[in-house]
Amino acid sequence: MYRSFLFLLFFAVSLFALSDTQILHRAQKLVNSSYKSEQFRAYNDYKSLYLKALVQGNDSLRISALKGIVKSGRRLHIDVSSYAKELASSSYAKKNPSKKKQYSTKTTKKKIYIKPSSKLQSLRWKDGRLVLTFEKKLQTKQINYFTLYDAKRKRYKYVFDIHASMLSRSQTLRHKDVDTIKL
Repeated sequence: MYRSFLFLLFFAVSLFALSDTQILHRAQKLVNSSYKSEQFRAYNDYKSLYLKALVQGNDSLRISALKGIVKSGRRLHIDVSSYAKELASSSYAKKNPSKKKQYSTKTTKKKIYIKPSSKLQSLRWKDGRLVLTFEKKLQTKQINYFTLYDAKRKRYKYVFDIHASMLSRSQTLRHKDVDTIKL
């Protein structure tokens, strides 16, 4: 009786299970959705199909799943470089050389240079105040100021954030009335 119930349950589940092509079709629709949750569902479907293809030795399903993993992973900003490498070295990429370049993981490095709007020229103590001299006059909107309180040490940190400014190197200053000043 128990065996027949399990057999019946297994048979019923297998009738309602989606075929691989149906799961692929559903994932292809979901990956183009504007909702992240549906894109994640497509990504998970592709990964499940990929694992199933590996177990079954189904190369065409594996290639389809890899293409979906790479596409959906890139849309979701997930690192899929290992899958892209596998796809680029697969029989699919060898048969379609134009596709091999599409799934390549090589990136070009560009040097990015950001010109600071104001460079720190000097700093000095004058009449008990720290004076910072910049290359150009700063605007008020370039300076943010806030205070942090350390409850354990019962002391304050004063932070001045100067946008678009640049130091040649990091510096630590000492003063008799101040513990530490870090630039």
